[in-house]
Amino acid sequence: MRLDNKYVNKTIKEYSQSDAIGFKIDAFKESVNGGSLQDTPAIDAMYQGTSQEYADLTQALKSGKISGAEGQIAQNRLRALDQAPGVTKNFLENLYSVFDGTEEKYYDPNNNYEWALVNKIFKGAPGFGENQGYSVEMKMKEDGSQDLIAYGKPFDGGEFVVNSASLNDMLEAGIEPVSVTPDIPTDMQAVAASSGIFEDSMIEGDKLKPSALLDIDTYALRGPGGEFQFEEVQINDKQKRKFHKFDKDKILQKVDPFLRAEIAGIMENESSAVAAWNMFIGSKITGEEDAQREIDATAGDNSWSYDILPLDAKHKRDFYEGYKEYFFDNYLKAFTQNIIPEGAAGAIQEITVETTTDQLKDIGSKLNKKNQLFYDEVLNNMASKRAAAKTNE
Repeated sequence: MRLDNKYVNKTIKEYSQSDAIGFKIDAFKESVNGGSLQDTPAIDAMYQGTSQEYADLTQALKSGKISGAEGQIAQNRLRALDQAPGVTKNFLENLYSVFDGTEEKYYDPNNNYEWALVNKIFKGAPGFGENQGYSVEMKMKEDGSQDLIAYGKPFDGGEFVVNSASLNDMLEAGIEPVSVTPDIPTDMQAVAASSGIFEDSMIEGDKLKPSALLDIDTYALRGPGGEFQFEEVQINDKQKRKFHKFDKDKILQKVDPFLRAEIAGIMENESSAVAAWNMFIGSKITGEEDAQREIDATAGDNSWSYDILPLDAKHKRDFYEGYKEYFFDNYLKAFTQNIIPEGAAGAIQEITVETTTDQLKDIGSKLNKKNQLFYDEVLNNMASKRAAAKTNE
């Protein structure tokens, strides 16, 4: 049975960081049949005995001991052995390129967990060895390709097989088994800096300086008469202050071509767009949290499955709208807040308590009611005293 991607990916990360690796769930305690020789690296095990085999086949062919169809099989095997080191080298390079994706800072746990698990087993990470029910072996096939076979209970059917030729074909076709999440924080900082809404003096490299400011004359909101519009904020119990309001639509209209260009680049690999949605856009993680986000800080129930690929028009539209909102909320909004107007409009104002006519009527009503209650109480007391006096007579 195949397990949940997010659960297993999160568990793998936790196990990798634990001092009690391999002792938390039964899946990491029970042995699984099959696998490499005990304490023997998979590659060494695959090549074990091949030197002698190569010598024996060469001698048999030269001596005429084998010929015909059997000789052709022997020649094919020799050719495979000759090519094997090159196949292994290319296979390992491809494997590690995929494994690297599982160790990325913004790795999406919605990816198929098998690759993250194979990575740990193949590299001999603590807690992912034969004592915990995991093993790995490599085999040469008759067609000259090679298989990596990982064994473990969490794999569907107890094993996971990667063929060197199949993996190479996938990568050459641009199909990534593990989707790599774009570095959205870095990309969006660059978009903000290059969008033209900030002056060059406010940009350092491909980032905005902390002191960067939006041009008030261009982007602050104005009323019908051209006057600035302000938001009034109470800054303490007795004082208030006005701050500029900014035209969000105008700002986004200015940066829209840059956002569309960035999104088009992401959409060239739609699996990366899914990863970006799951780790940033759909999760609505704030910019302050981006630098410290964890593997379980994802879009959750709002996550997209990689099974939806290729993306339809609705998902592409949702991505564009979400990307635009995420960009503004996390990389521009801060530059539109707490901007104090110049002159008297920006001065701190005292909060005065004004009493309206309705408030006066309400106060009068409450006083009249209170007076009536007092009057009624006095009358009741007097009546009680008279009744007591008659009784004494």
